[in-house]
Amino acid sequence: MWKEISSESGQYRGRVQLVNGHSPANLSLLISHLTVEDGGYYRCDVGAGEHIDITLTVEVCTLVKNENGSSIKAHAGGSVLLPCYCTDLHRKPETFIWKKLNTVTKMWEEISSESGQYRGRIQLVNGHSPGNLSLLISQLTVEDGGYYRCDVGAGEHIDITLTVEVLDPPKTTTPTVQTTSSTSTASYPQPSDCKHSTLTAAEMFLLHLICV
Repeated sequence: MWKEISSESGQYRGRVQLVNGHSPANLSLLISHLTVEDGGYYRCDVGAGEHIDITLTVEVCTLVKNENGSSIKAHAGGSVLLPCYCTDLHRKPETFIWKKLNTVTKMWEEISSESGQYRGRIQLVNGHSPGNLSLLISQLTVEDGGYYRCDVGAGEHIDITLTVEVLDPPKTTTPTVQTTSSTSTASYPQPSDCKHSTLTAAEMFLLHLICV
């Protein structure tokens, strides 16, 4: 059975509107915030057996996957970008969520920037591309290491293993200070200089003492 579409109730509440561009004969229908359930067969019926049928297919986001899995290493105190992309960067998934595996309960837990371990340290970095779901984690700690999942629903997800390493402190060396001592030797007139006549009065007196 064909069912009338209404923006007042049901599945399409607040999501459909006529877009006629001030042309009374333009009966085009705009559907916003598409969901997979919106896919199907539509009919524009003007009565008297006059109508057109349209088939709408709503595709979900298919994530770019690494066949060998994805492992990332980062350093404590730094930042890391966990990549997650739809194959079509212009297609935003209906819903998506980042999770981390709790190794104690073996359950996936949602990551939130509002509370818990990641308060104020995570943000989405999409570069104005709706299909870019990458997650940036700042001020990394060792506890941030583990297994992450980018989940867009309908069984579509990718898993990433993050290892956070602590850098060894730089080695310090103690500078060696070497000192040298110098001995200055005063030069005194020698007895052989007694014949020189170009000496000062003080030198003449000292020379006199030496020569005597």
